[in-house]
Amino acid sequence: MEIYFDTESFGEFSAIIWCDFPIKKCFLFFIYTLILNFETFKCAIKDTDTSAGNTSANKVVCDIISFSDMSDPIMVDIVSQKGFIIKNNANDVDAKAVLYRNGEEIDTVGTAYTYTWKLWNAAGTAVAKTYTGKLVTIAKADVIGKGVLMCEVSK
Repeated sequence: MEIYFDTESFGEFSAIIWCDFPIKKCFLFFIYTLILNFETFKCAIKDTDTSAGNTSANKVVCDIISFSDMSDPIMVDIVSQKGFIIKNNANDVDAKAVLYRNGEEIDTVGTAYTYTWKLWNAAGTAVAKTYTGKLVTIAKADVIGKGVLMCEVSK
């Protein structure tokens, strides 16, 4: 059995493959430092057993494998009920920082951490506006053309 991973998009990485051939089960172990937050890989498995009667000999099966690193100290997810697009200068944008540690949401009230939001101009060269709080409203008047919203979380 040969196992290949598409590394064109992700660069080179190493994995440990352990197979128990009498039982025909294989286990794939990634080095934990190779997965930053969430990674998806294309995996191709080729059956190299060419013994008589093996109907899958030399056939390749492909699938997508995703890994989530739940050991990070804190992961930040920025969510919005209305979406992040201001269209035709008709709406504001509400944004909320949701914090996770080990897959569980933390600081649901928004008082354990300090949330500093920065709205960058379209070129990404200057901060157009700064906001604070777990939940912020980006006024349509604050965005000229396009903007990039970033949230910094500190203790």
